[in-house]
Amino acid sequence: MKLLSRHLQALAKVIETESFETAAQQLFISQPAVSQRIKQLEQQVGQPLLIRNSPPQPTALGKRLMHFYRQAALLEAEVFDSEDLNTQTLPIAINADSLSTWFFPAVADFVKNAHVLLELRVDDQDQTLRLLQAGEVTGAISAEQQAPGGCDSIKLGGMKYHCVCTPAFRDSYFTKGPSKQAFLKAPALHYSPKDQLQSNYLAKYWKVAPTSYPFHQIPSTESYLDFILRGLAWGIVPELQCETHLANGTLIKLDPKRPITVDLYWHTWTLQPELLKGFSQQLQSYCQKELR
Repeated sequence: MKLLSRHLQALAKVIETESFETAAQQLFISQPAVSQRIKQLEQQVGQPLLIRNSPPQPTALGKRLMHFYRQAALLEAEVFDSEDLNTQTLPIAINADSLSTWFFPAVADFVKNAHVLLELRVDDQDQTLRLLQAGEVTGAISAEQQAPGGCDSIKLGGMKYHCVCTPAFRDSYFTKGPSKQAFLKAPALHYSPKDQLQSNYLAKYWKVAPTSYPFHQIPSTESYLDFILRGLAWGIVPELQCETHLANGTLIKLDPKRPITVDLYWHTWTLQPELLKGFSQQLQSYCQKELR
């Protein structure tokens, strides 16, 4: 960094790593030095920038400064040293299903040609936007359409999901087809506590309350599908991930007339450095062809 304050850098590292100790290690300074820099910055702005819990969390102003830091770092490299662009890092918030299906094919050429480094933060598609609002990432893939202040929202396309299980699981729990009574007994599979696809589907179509049905929870997209393939649960899976299994009969659609489509949006700063602008264009171009 040539112009950006080392005080801002210290604040950013603590917010990114959620740790004063880790921030100090990455900045190659002592932990008291990190604390001192942040205190000096707080004295300059006249208010706290961190809530010193475990882990430390940014205040409202801390989030705004983090957003500024991210943006200014890319712009500074662009203005002062074009070679720095070859080692620039793009922190991106993404949902697990996109990461495990279409994201790498979408950005592989750009990452290779621009020599950019990706720092991916994985969360549920309904939660990724908060990381952009907090200034922790430069862009976010989200199911939310409304962009935060100072950001633009671009529709990428829709991810289609199906309610699936093995034929044997269907024969055990859904002998008469899908019904409210069957869903109240058949174990479902959730990805995480934030995963609402199953509960939203059951509430909308079968009037099943979110807490009234049994479910497993496995926070891994690969293990999620493997668990269903072993006949241990039903789940809602991206079509891109299960189409081969549907074609060969190892999985079946429990409710074939009701596929679920989740619209995805790319949120990033309105004022974009060239590197981020190129990344956004690549993402949008790929998704317009592949996500319908």
